Amino acid sequence: MDTNKMCEANRIAWNEAVPILNKNSNINIKELIKNNDYYFLDKAEIKKFKDLSLANKNIAQLCCNNGREVISLVKLGASLGVGFDISDEAIAEAKELAQLAKMNCIFERTNVYDISEKYNNFFDIVYFSAGCFNWIEDLNKLFKVVSRILKSHGKLVIYEMHPVANMFMSYDDARFSDDESNRVYNNYFNNKPHEHNKGIDYISNSVYKSSTMYEFQHTLSDIINNVIRNGIVLISFDEFKNDVSAVFRQLEKKENVPLSFMLIGEKQ
Repeated sequence: MDTNKMCEANRIAWNEAVPILNKNSNINIKELIKNNDYYFLDKAEIKKFKDLSLANKNIAQLCCNNGREVISLVKLGASLGVGFDISDEAIAEAKELAQLAKMNCIFERTNVYDISEKYNNFFDIVYFSAGCFNWIEDLNKLFKVVSRILKSHGKLVIYEMHPVANMFMSYDDARFSDDESNRVYNNYFNNKPHEHNKGIDYISNSVYKSSTMYEFQHTLSDIINNVIRNGIVLISFDEFKNDVSAVFRQLEKKENVPLSFMLIGEKQ
């Protein structure tokens, strides 16, 4: 199946998932988003963005989901936040949340490969959060877009699931007992699309029959080399034991697997 067809399949699957995720959420996002002192970011992200200084800066989040993170970044001081996502349902929710928060945000429903040229050289910071790259087939194409929309000397901030974590069972995988949760059962170098229809409920880990979707596995070198290939120089790279996705949270107590990473780059 070609890239466009897989992207469209994922759009449909995510449109199905958003209402399920909202139904199963144990927090009231609509109330929390109105609190200017509440951020949908963890301590590592908040510290990094404060170090980068958000004042008078335009920030983009690609694969923004319901926009709560980019809204949080405007709360932290960014002058404008723009979120891009393939899901119609996620973008509709993001627009509602931005209105409730009264933050200066724009949300656009688009395949991230197809972000409009009106944003060329527009952003001071481009940001990716957990759970983006596993939906992206072509990282080189993605980071071409990132380089295009970043200003000269603009910053790339990635705070993502560590690719090594994909070698292990996910939290909701019932095939193994907890004693075996640290056992490797996926090939780190598998680069074939993973086709499935078991749903995307990372909130309550329910399994439901969804439309067919496609996920992709990338190595750490895939990510780093495609960043560099597109004119972005690495400033820092850090690995963490904490799970930023909730997908592998059973591995946190093991403390022997890298579960997340943060990469900072600068466009030359």
